[in-house]
Amino acid sequence: MEKKEVIHISLIIAIIISLFFLTTYLNYSGAITKGKTEYGKLEIVSNVEEGKVYMDGVYVGETTLKLDNVAPGWHLIEIKKSGYSNYYTHVNIRGSSVAGYKEGTTPVVRIKARMLKLYPADIQLSSEPGGANVYLDNVFVGVTPLNGKLILSNIMPGHHEIIVGMVGHNTQKIKISHPNGKISSKNFILEPTGI
Repeated sequence: MEKKEVIHISLIIAIIISLFFLTTYLNYSGAITKGKTEYGKLEIVSNVEEGKVYMDGVYVGETTLKLDNVAPGWHLIEIKKSGYSNYYTHVNIRGSSVAGYKEGTTPVVRIKARMLKLYPADIQLSSEPGGANVYLDNVFVGVTPLNGKLILSNIMPGHHEIIVGMVGHNTQKIKISHPNGKISSKNFILEPTGI
């Protein structure tokens, strides 16, 4: 055999091997089979009814939810409901060509989402001296009393910013992580500004 024939045969073998691996990958990922896109199924169950479900940022329904014809590949699933913690997960949807599935059947990806109930609680604030303006998340919520505490009622758990200040004193700004169902308490000592 001549050198040109060996190169042609080697090139043909390399192309065949490459096509074999590419076809195997595409079939395994569920992207193509017999020239068409195969879709998967997704079932979402949650401990919370009527949670709003988003797939890749697009609203698709409420829990409990069954979706057919889900495009193959990775998807971000979000479930949201007021008064509950948000749920996030990623799922990989594959078509029926995935190894182990009979032809004509479609694998179902099941998500069991657990969302925690959020319980609001009070935040108690005081300042030295009293009479300081208080802002929660950039919204004015009141003035600290001269004696005692300013009570902010029914604040949802999570991260909040508190700003406390008064004329003639340095303003204080803090970020807090307000716990679920527990009272938070904070005293601010406001230093006089230089004149």
